[in-house]
Amino acid sequence: MHVVVLGAGVVGITTAYYLTEHGHTVTVVDRADDFASGASGGNGGQLSYSFTDAVASPALLSKLPWLVGGGDSAFRVRPPISDLPVCWGWAFLQQCTAQHSSENTLAVLEMALRSSALMTELQTKVALKFSFRQAGKLVLLNSYAEIQAAKKSCAVKRQHGSDVRVVTLEQAIDIEPVLTYIQTSAAAAIYSKSDSVGDANSFTSQLGKWLAAQHAVDIRLNTAVHRIILATVNFIPSKLTMEPSAQMQWLYAWAPGAKKSSSPCVSRQTSIRYVAIA
Repeated sequence: MHVVVLGAGVVGITTAYYLTEHGHTVTVVDRADDFASGASGGNGGQLSYSFTDAVASPALLSKLPWLVGGGDSAFRVRPPISDLPVCWGWAFLQQCTAQHSSENTLAVLEMALRSSALMTELQTKVALKFSFRQAGKLVLLNSYAEIQAAKKSCAVKRQHGSDVRVVTLEQAIDIEPVLTYIQTSAAAAIYSKSDSVGDANSFTSQLGKWLAAQHAVDIRLNTAVHRIILATVNFIPSKLTMEPSAQMQWLYAWAPGAKKSSSPCVSRQTSIRYVAIA
């Protein structure tokens, strides 16, 4: 199968790697002139395999007015509000139940632990130097309620393979002595020894160059994608198009080229016939 991967960031390049591992022909396309030129280049580098708690939770509901009102600089709603954030917001609210929160946390934990195992496996196959280190991770807890919630969450995660646990402030200082010099109201902390750090930019660039050197993947940087042409569209291919075998499913109804749905929140399954490039 010929698969075209749009984007040469950390997700695109690792996707290309595993597709070639399964015997597929892969082309990676990116408009930038280098790997990891977007969000991957500014990634914080935390491989937090144990901190998978779902953001959508009952506890978040009471904070929503404060968040929407600009109480947290990381959360921003900008007018005009289109179909997309309304649909996303409605779907998000539906996940803010205790059952969904627990299910989503464990689902992401399963994926995170699998990701950790794959990272170890990948490094045995490809020599990459990206400042990888199993540094562990501490998150300070300030209130009794936070500590109790963390104990409950950590207990469940340990049952599913995580090493995360709640430690006292004294134990946290033994783990990270610099905390001695920080004024804090924290009484405890969550600690995972297995969590790691690494340079996402360096990782992506080195893996991309390795794939290119092995002639395993056709890397096309400085190449913009102008259109995604659906299978239902009459179109004469040219040298500026590629015809992948893979399908893209659940293309949103508001996407260019897709037939408009009667509901802005309904997605539809379709397939990609050509990718128009330049």
